[in-house]
Amino acid sequence: MKKNITILLVGLSLVVVFGIYYYSSKKDSSSKKQDTKVTTEQNTQEKKETEKQIDNYKKEKDEKREKQKIEDERIEKENREAVKKATANGNIPQEYKEALKKAQHYSHYMYRSKKWIYYQLSSTNKDELVNGDGFSKEAAQYAVDNLNVDFKEQAVKKIDGYKNFDLKQIRDFMIDVELFSEEETEYAIKHLKK
Repeated sequence: MKKNITILLVGLSLVVVFGIYYYSSKKDSSSKKQDTKVTTEQNTQEKKETEKQIDNYKKEKDEKREKQKIEDERIEKENREAVKKATANGNIPQEYKEALKKAQHYSHYMYRSKKWIYYQLSSTNKDELVNGDGFSKEAAQYAVDNLNVDFKEQAVKKIDGYKNFDLKQIRDFMIDVELFSEEETEYAIKHLKK
């Protein structure tokens, strides 16, 4: 009888131990599911926040581009009026001729955009572009206005060097760094040779 009680107690002990083990593993599993659910919700929230930040960045970038475009058009108009006055008598100032020659070099050998050439010609070493040419803004405007260049084709030639990059990266680079217009960039992307 003592032996049967011992076996019964051992059996009950095993049942209790396995019961505790089973309950704790189920609890751990439930806890893990809860942790996974919380982590998934956090990831979803973080993803939404990141997407919102990206959308805000894109919006700010587009707004900045639009403001810059309006400012560039205003400056271009002022420069054209000044060029018109300076060349009204038919004489083209030497500075204008030199700026045009330099602009031809940038377009022919470097496939640069109109805006890039303008900034390069009119910038000095104190400005953003290193080693700017330092021509007057009017001379730079005269030069880019008198280039016999199809800037869409310039964009096609320039973009060829970036064909291994992601299209979004190419687009941003062509607009923000190479300073091609959106229209010129889209044309170049359509004609990109892969």
